[in-house]
Amino acid sequence: MPPLGGGGTGNAIVGKTVVGPISGFGSVIVNGTRYNTDQANFMIDGVPGTQADLKVGQIVVLKSDNNNNAQSVSYEEIVEGPVAGLDVNAGTFMVLEQLVIVDNLTSFDDDINPENIEGLTNGMIVEISGEHDANGDIRATRIDKSDDDDNDYEVHGVVENHDPVAMTFYIGDLRVGYANAELDDFGADGIQNGDLVEVEGSTFLNDGTLVATEVENENDDDDDRDGDDDDEGEISGLITSVDSATRFTIGTTTVIITDNTEFEDGSAADLVLNANVEVEGQFNENGELVAEEIEFEDRSDTEVEGRIDAIDTVNRTITVGGITFAVTDTTRFEDDDDDNDQTFSFENLAVGDHVEIDGYEDASGTLIATKVEREADDDDDNDNDNDNDESDTEIEGAVSEIGSDHLVVAGRTIFVDANTAYELNDREVSAAEFFAAVQIGDIVEVEGYEDEDGNFIAEDIELEDDD
Repeated sequence: MPPLGGGGTGNAIVGKTVVGPISGFGSVIVNGTRYNTDQANFMIDGVPGTQADLKVGQIVVLKSDNNNNAQSVSYEEIVEGPVAGLDVNAGTFMVLEQLVIVDNLTSFDDDINPENIEGLTNGMIVEISGEHDANGDIRATRIDKSDDDDNDYEVHGVVENHDPVAMTFYIGDLRVGYANAELDDFGADGIQNGDLVEVEGSTFLNDGTLVATEVENENDDDDDRDGDDDDEGEISGLITSVDSATRFTIGTTTVIITDNTEFEDGSAADLVLNANVEVEGQFNENGELVAEEIEFEDRSDTEVEGRIDAIDTVNRTITVGGITFAVTDTTRFEDDDDDNDQTFSFENLAVGDHVEIDGYEDASGTLIATKVEREADDDDDNDNDNDNDESDTEIEGAVSEIGSDHLVVAGRTIFVDANTAYELNDREVSAAEFFAAVQIGDIVEVEGYEDEDGNFIAEDIELEDDD
């Protein structure tokens, strides 16, 4: 896809480059902005596609004009291959020797059952959308079960330990052999250490080397995240390197800080490795993004699952289990109900819907929803002894208060009684042992229900270790 406009036209803005996960449709919503896609060209894993091929949680590169009319939208999975070394408790697994990390913001394909890491199995072929962190690991934003029957595997990454004689190199811990591969866009110098490449292959040697059928140089790819000189840029992601007090990197984009850069929800001191930020600014002639504003984005640490108690359409809030979340322009909406509506949004929610909400508490104490997922009714498998399925709720969050007969989690008072069961690091314990171990700030998972007086009664409380 060609870049928008041209470069070097004074201070005139000639286009906009946007990088981030899709949070919704009705056109395409990226980084909280809705882009009209009526005239957009779509490229899906290197081939022409349509908007219907895209899914919430996939990271895209979008090129638009100044009126938010998208001219092109490009999506590339970061790795595709078999799951190995699955560790459900740690929230990690391997694909082609790349460590994949799952968190509360990871979206899952509805072909994965259940739609979380517990639905994965070793050997399952998956497609991952995500980004590399400062350690080179992949933070997954979406995981889909592959429908590729040919087992054509794919991995994107940076060439390391290149051996031109043996014709091998590494991407992370994956050894790649390219002796018989088609090489694209490398020029006379061939493959070099530091090249950003896409590798395709389907077979392995006995020593685990992936036999590449194609290696493509992505340094100058058409869906490049860097804009032309004076183009606007809006990039969200993890900080992968900090070069100085005025320079850091998100993925492949270098960000420049100036005296005019404004900060939201943080300061320059918070620009550390793996900080999650959104940067708005303009590209210079070197393809660097000169930051006008840097906003720090919290990772979700609170999760509530249950049926919606109330919806406030004026203040745009959702209440589940007595816990209220505010919806923002960047809240990701997903529909796993029978309708499976791609354009599902806040306006489609109704009281009584079974949802899972992930979020965080901002500086004012407001819970901000980062992801809202409507579940199918048959996913509502909570069972309790009170036959009160309509009010069954699961809450995960930090403990802010501890009493003799209660905890406060995510602002909700959780009462315990003689029937409450306790777990400590997957081990059943007594109430006395649990309350002796739990501390302010610990993350707990609670399953319970509201009694007739509106009190939340815990049936199960689990305290996990720091991981």
